[in-house]
Formats: sequence, structure tokens, C-alpha cells
Amino acid sequence: MPDLIDVEQIEKNTESSEKIMMPDVRGKHIVVAHRILQNLGFIVGTVLYDEFNCPVRSVFDQSVPPYEYVTPETTVDLKVASDNPIRNLPSLYQNNKTLKDFLWVFQHIINSFQNNLDIIHTYFNPLETTREFYKWLASWFSINVNYAISEDKMRGLIWNAVNLYQWRGTALGLTKYLEIITEIKPEIIENYVPLTEYIIETNQLIEKPIVEKSNFSQCFTVKFPVPTDHFDLDTIKKIYNIIQTEKPAHTHFYLIFSSPKKEKIVSQFIIGETIIGEQEQI
Repeated sequence: MPDLIDVEQIEKNTESSEKIMMPDVRGKHIVVAHRILQNLGFIVGTVLYDEFNCPVRSVFDQSVPPYEYVTPETTVDLKVASDNPIRNLPSLYQNNKTLKDFLWVFQHIINSFQNNLDIIHTYFNPLETTREFYKWLASWFSINVNYAISEDKMRGLIWNAVNLYQWRGTALGLTKYLEIITEIKPEIIENYVPLTEYIIETNQLIEKPIVEKSNFSQCFTVKFPVPTDHFDLDTIKKIYNIIQTEKPAHTHFYLIFSSPKKEKIVSQFIIGETIIGEQEQI
């Protein structure tokens, strides 16, 4: 007799598999705790500052107990240690609760500024900065964020922007640029056109050539060692726009991809001891 399936237990297991463990951010700086929670998909709710016997601006309590499994996008409220400005006043005011609560308003504002100053160096690191600020960093180097296939690749591009800016307009710079964006190193063939030209000279019926002869010294070909279907259409358009933007203005380019590999079978037709010919089947 087959075992009975406990549907309720399966649903519980499925539900628990979608949950993630709440980290313990107690004792960590408020900025560090904030990033840990955000990276895991949690929402940082109210941040309340209060006096507590621990380093200033470090978390001493969290609304969701640590190591508890909860669903993503759970809101977590934090309590953070801070000094109240009332401690700078004479002892006469130390026990004045109304004044103490009033001064907390200003201390919250001051702490928010101090938190930003504590991490201001991360704003200029494209791997750590916020989504809004990394786009501004990209504008410093004339990098169009719309060309990025993903946010991670764009951050890596900005990280290498100084070197890329020095190589801009060269085959090396364009190769590095495309490799960072696509994670595939293309081959740039200079003075090469991957097409056969058919030139129709001027005659009585045609006033000018239909296909003008190109100057190969001003042409180059970008070849990716993968078939076209490796990228979606939107990515190919981005690659084309990147080349169009980064190439020298007086040059022309062609974008090609390698053909899918097909197995070749070679057959020989033999009559007696004489080889009549060979046939190649693809």
C-alpha cells in the first residue's frame, strides 16, 4: 500500500523553503546593518535612537528576532544607540523628560547626516554605491547606462572606466568594453570587410555606382566567437550602439557572429580503384 501524502505538510515545507533566516544585526553599525538587511531583501522600517550602553550608532535591538525564518520583504524596525544632547546641559535639566524627547528630534537629524558621512567613501565606489549615484558616476566618463545588459556589468564597467577612457577610440579599448558588458571577448579585425563587393561602373543607364568601393583602411569588423542566438535581439542592439558610440568618427564597422558548428561528413565515390570525386555533406 503506497504511503499517504500529507498535503498540509508539503504546503508547510514549500512555504518554509521560500523563507529566509533573519540575520543578527545587533552590535553592528546602523549603516552596515541597513545594508545587510537590504541585500537579503528585507525592508528597514523605523530607526529609533535611544541611549544604551554600547557604541554610538550601533544597533542594540531589532523588531524581528534573529535566526527566525521569515518571508522576504519583511519590515524590520531597529533601535540604535545614541547620546542625547541633553547630556551637554547642566544637571538641572538632566531629568526633564519633555526637553529630552524634544532634543531627540534634532539628534535624529544629526545622526542621519553622520551616518552618510561615515559611508561617504562608498558613494565613489561603483561596486558599493547606491543605484541612483552609480548612474551619476557613469556620466563622469560619458558611459550610457542604457547600454548595460545588467546592473552588475555596468558597475564593473564604471570600475574600469579610467583605463577604458585612456584606451578610448582604440581596438583594445573597444575589446575591453565589449568584454566587460557581454563577458565574451570579441575579435576586432582592422581593414577587413566580411562581404564581397560588386561594383557596377558608370554607364549610359546608371549615373553612379550602385555600390561604391569602400576604403578598407577606414573599416573594421567586430566578430564574436558565438552564434547570433547566444544574445537576444535587445542585447545585439546594445552591442551595436556601443560600437557606434566608441569607434572613431571617421570609421565604419561590421558586426558579425560565428556560425553554428555543423558536423561535416566527406564521402568518396570510387569506381574500381579510381576516385571519381568527393562529396561534402553538412
